[in-house]
Amino acid sequence: MDAAATEMARYYGLPAESSPCGNYLCEPSTVGSVRSEDWYISDFGSHESYESWITGGKKDILQEARDKVNCILGSHEPLPLGSDVEKELDKICKRAREN
Repeated sequence: MDAAATEMARYYGLPAESSPCGNYLCEPSTVGSVRSEDWYISDFGSHESYESWITGGKKDILQEARDKVNCILGSHEPLPLGSDVEKELDKICKRAREN
């Protein structure tokens, strides 16, 4: 690790030298952060190995987003409007047809 990277690691509280596993991912502070509620892991994108991604059809993030949108639109049922709102909309539609 060069001097600038070492200094940045120290500034952010990361280990300056490689850990026994070769990176910061097995450091106790990283493990604790990942297990806390402060860590966000997106539902989108592959979180599997490359081989699993290939076997699973190599779906990219845009296709995942399209599939999610289609699923939401296909299953969404809007909440019913109140009767007062329905009456007001009927009045508006009636005025629009008359003009």
